[in-house]
Amino acid sequence: MPSGTSNGLMKGNGTIAWNASALGSGLIPVGTTSGLLEFVAKDVNSTYAVGFSYQDNTQDPTALAIYFGLLVNVNGSLVATEPNTTTAVGPVAAGDVFRIERSNNSIIYYRNGVGLRTITAANTVELKPRVLIYQGSAPPVISSDAPKIALLGTVTGTEKT
Repeated sequence: MPSGTSNGLMKGNGTIAWNASALGSGLIPVGTTSGLLEFVAKDVNSTYAVGFSYQDNTQDPTALAIYFGLLVNVNGSLVATEPNTTTAVGPVAAGDVFRIERSNNSIIYYRNGVGLRTITAANTVELKPRVLIYQGSAPPVISSDAPKIALLGTVTGTEKT
């Protein structure tokens, strides 16, 4: 089962699959034009995704459950995940600081303060922070909605502990 620590979210021993996730209780409400998530890549020997979901969708533990996010692969690659598409946006190294920001009707992805990608995204749906783990661990996530964010670990499927 996943467990939360000050170092992030760690998946317990078990199968390598998209079967550990955390959904934030904070959100960016409909009509809100700004909000962000930020994290530092600590463990480059893990595969995880961090970003925003439209809804609770706890029944979908795959990286597709994150509608606007970044997927960090154990092979060192970084991929933007968006509805019905993924886009390679470069490599990832330990210590890289990533930000996913809603600004008006755009989602902007940053690495170390430099914009990687900007897409149009209407502010007609609420966005909730989401973390998914395929293998290993995911780092702590900072949200612009910090007083309300609480990553709640869930496991779908079976896993040995």
